[in-house]
Amino acid sequence: MIQRAFEEDFSGLSACFTGRAAGDRPKWGILKPGRPERGEFRLYMPVQKHTGRVLKVTGKTPEREVADAVVTSERGLLLGVRVADCVPILLFDPDTPAVGAVHAGWRGTALVILRTAINRMVSEFNSVPERIHIAIGPSIRGCCYNVGPEVVESLSGTVSGHQGWMTTRGGVPHIDLAAVNRLQALEAGVVGRHIRVVPECTFCRHETYFSYRKEGPGAGRQAAFIGLNHGPLGAKGG
Repeated sequence: MIQRAFEEDFSGLSACFTGRAAGDRPKWGILKPGRPERGEFRLYMPVQKHTGRVLKVTGKTPEREVADAVVTSERGLLLGVRVADCVPILLFDPDTPAVGAVHAGWRGTALVILRTAINRMVSEFNSVPERIHIAIGPSIRGCCYNVGPEVVESLSGTVSGHQGWMTTRGGVPHIDLAAVNRLQALEAGVVGRHIRVVPECTFCRHETYFSYRKEGPGAGRQAAFIGLNHGPLGAKGG
């Protein structure tokens, strides 16, 4: 399964979330007009360690840098992150233009990595939070993500209150990381209508998505990709 992000509203970029079928490598045919055999895309995927580090990527950035979010304003760079229950998040500023990709597990969410990525786009590219568009991809949702009290405590200080992202069933907390990250984006100044959330739960839909909780350490990975093509960038439909 391939779910596109932003492309229905904007030309000049490639952005999508993959599923089990596509895995964690880009299928270049779906990413036209940017294709690596023409020298139009260089793929960059960081080494993910559940950190709060955001890396600015250029054509000179070394491979294998540790980070859990990447941002760039350079055309021809395809950014990607791998996930299997954690939250994949894509960012797009059509004005600069600039893009970003974020891997947000509970540790990264507790470290407010999405907010850090937004702030990095502001400082590096003069992005305005109200103009940034965000797509939150498939992840394990509150229906299936039961956690210990230490996780709830770690997340509680990152947003105002628990409403919308935590429930308790049988005395066990369940959290919705996608909802936490949406709230963090709103509190960072992103406009609600610019945030899209894929509602599917990777644990519930394990036939479609890889799920670490369902499959254990042997689970594969799906991915999120975004890049600015070399063609003209603009809003569709006027």
